[in-house]
Amino acid sequence: MSVKLYTGVAKGLGYTAFAINQCFRAVKSGSKAVAETITNTKKYKVELIVEGATLKTKENQTSQDVIRTIENMEDYGVTGVIIHEQSKV
Repeated sequence: MSVKLYTGVAKGLGYTAFAINQCFRAVKSGSKAVAETITNTKKYKVELIVEGATLKTKENQTSQDVIRTIENMEDYGVTGVIIHEQSKV
């Protein structure tokens, strides 16, 4: 058997593994979105405050987004957070 054949087989296996990985990623993100839609219907408005002034306002945030923001607020110098529950429209 030649080197070209081995290279072709290796490439084929590599592309197959890549395709399977991409399918798993798509299923993961889709199932996460569906689960979030079913279990977490509340949305929040988050105001990030730096030295008494509102730096940024984020709307339609899920509870996971709020938790991520609170965990990372020290990294950006945020000194306060105001969280409002948004009404369902």
